[in-house]
Amino acid sequence: MNDFSQLDTRLEYYGTPPVVQQNALLNTLESRLEALAQAIRALRVENQGLKESVSDQGAKIASLTEEKEQLQNKLASLQGEKDQTINRIENLLQRFDEVL
Repeated sequence: MNDFSQLDTRLEYYGTPPVVQQNALLNTLESRLEALAQAIRALRVENQGLKESVSDQGAKIASLTEEKEQLQNKLASLQGEKDQTINRIENLLQRFDEVL
């Protein structure tokens, strides 16, 4: 004859049976692993977005660097023209002074 009341008493005395503990631990582990996997997937998506952003910023930097070089060349050219113009004016003033 089965006496289930004795079984309940033994469970209380010995605690949760090992199989139930293992199942609970496995369920907890599976939950944590799934949460970790979701976090990894989210980080990969974020990482890809950041890589694209860095790539875009790199292209912008390259474009701005090229534009800066062009502007520096234009500035040097304009400074050269300014120097030539100043020399011409000085020469004309000198001639004018000589004539007077």
